[in-house]
Amino acid sequence: MQKPDITRVHQRFRRGLSTYQEAAHVQRRMAQALYELLLQTTPMRQFGTVLDLGCGTGLLTDAFASACHWNALHLYDLLDECQRLHAQRPKTQFHQADLNSYDMYPAADLILSGATFQWIHDLDALFARLHRVLKPGGLLVFSTFGPRNLKEVHAIQDSGLAYLSTVELADKLSGADFELLHLEATQEVLSFASPRDVLEHLKATGVTASAKNSVWTKATLRAFEEEYQAFRTSDNRYPLTYTPVYCIARR
Repeated sequence: MQKPDITRVHQRFRRGLSTYQEAAHVQRRMAQALYELLLQTTPMRQFGTVLDLGCGTGLLTDAFASACHWNALHLYDLLDECQRLHAQRPKTQFHQADLNSYDMYPAADLILSGATFQWIHDLDALFARLHRVLKPGGLLVFSTFGPRNLKEVHAIQDSGLAYLSTVELADKLSGADFELLHLEATQEVLSFASPRDVLEHLKATGVTASAKNSVWTKATLRAFEEEYQAFRTSDNRYPLTYTPVYCIARR
């Protein structure tokens, strides 16, 4: 898998931080779905130490905080600017961290991550680190995206990310000695009035950080809009396909 440019990722997500909460429709639904999946999978509601990897603006944290309780919550994100968004959370510590290399986690009962692991260039290494961190019986609960995510954009402009299938994810989790409790791939399609609206949505959620060609000119924008016409539906709308993947694994 090609390594994402961390500097570019930081810049794009920092620019999109103020608009993410409003624009991240799919990610918000993914957070709620992951929370509901945990409720269906285990009766556990009380945890000692919880880690949230790639916490961002707190969509996943908020979803789990509605019914789960913990003694200590550790939040991790590439953007130090996210710290102020969580300043009022009780029992919480924020850590600025690049999850590709960070390895200073406390022992944990529950590790959460929402729509983040697609940015990790070596999931085998990350899963091995997280397995060491989790206490026996501890849970790794995460969402990511599978193949053909943003397929319309990818057909026009290489996103630079290689999304893993559920089979590949299962192999990596097994290789790190996790017990797989649930693994599910789904699909959500958003609809926009124009190709320009598609780009604005991606920009607002920071997703353009993955594009190899991140410099937009009038010419490249016009070319994108023209090529996106191939996906126009009969009602003159423009789809954008997400492929959420949900996983619960146990140490």
